[in-house]
Amino acid sequence: MKSDEMEKKRYITIEGIDFRKIASIMTKAGYKMNHATARNQLMSALQKFLMNIVKQTEVKLEKEKIEEMINSQEIHGALTDVLNRAYEEMERERNAVLNQRKSKIETE
Repeated sequence: MKSDEMEKKRYITIEGIDFRKIASIMTKAGYKMNHATARNQLMSALQKFLMNIVKQTEVKLEKEKIEEMINSQEIHGALTDVLNRAYEEMERERNAVLNQRKSKIETE
């Protein structure tokens, strides 16, 4: 690999968490894995996700371009932002339901 290519290639993290840390978290949660498995699982899911987006939007992208995208730190950062927003929205909805139930119980 050329030195300028090596400079462009960055180690992918998600919110500063590398694949070793992700593997450790997953193992503690009962899903035994090493860092390579964590990376492979994420990359496989991300590739399927992007392939579905390409298919749904009828965008013409070569498989090589999709592979380049899944290895980009920028796409991982964007995915992190989307997942954080989805999580926050789910928490807001869950809290709203819990508050409605609490109010209903208090008025009975």
